[in-house]
Amino acid sequence: MADSIKRAWDEVGEGFADLGRRLSENFKKLGPSQSTEEDQEKVREALRTLSDQVDRALTSVGDTFRDPAAKEGMQRVVRSFGIALSTSFSEVSDEVRRHFDRRAEPQGGKPAGGEDGGEEA
Repeated sequence: MADSIKRAWDEVGEGFADLGRRLSENFKKLGPSQSTEEDQEKVREALRTLSDQVDRALTSVGDTFRDPAAKEGMQRVVRSFGIALSTSFSEVSDEVRRHFDRRAEPQGGKPAGGEDGGEEA
């Protein structure tokens, strides 16, 4: 599983790198502008900083997923999340059922068909 996670995050990193290259290429295709060399260097530096920060963030995520204690914590959180969802859906289901059961009752509050549950013809 750790290998699949690493591959997945490597793909994300490669995707961002490719996006950065494409952005740079499209920027260059626009040709010279009225911006100064100093302005262009500021943009390049900002893109380098952004790329470095994304790389650090993705490395941190990868390191966290490889950490056994973090992995155990993540499994605990996922289980808790599943239990919370299951409980919530169960309660909503019960509430919907009660709502429709109340709507099916006649106005007197008694089940249809008399007190004993059925009518004789």
